[in-house]
Amino acid sequence: MPSTTARSHAYLSVALVFLINMCGTTLPTAIYRDYQIAFGFSPAIITVIYACYAVGVLLLVATGRISLGASAC
Repeated sequence: MPSTTARSHAYLSVALVFLINMCGTTLPTAIYRDYQIAFGFSPAIITVIYACYAVGVLLLVATGRISLGASAC
């Protein structure tokens, strides 16, 4: 059975990976306003851009393991 220290390190590692992942997936949203100003996009187009990005991230999460193959455990 793992020690309490090992569990604490494992928990903190998972929490850190989750935090980095959540921060990384929201970074592009800051430039959508710049796109709207620079290219004259309407709010509807910005919504479509964001939706495409969100779907792409979900698909990557869902199929990432499949694309890496069975040996990447």
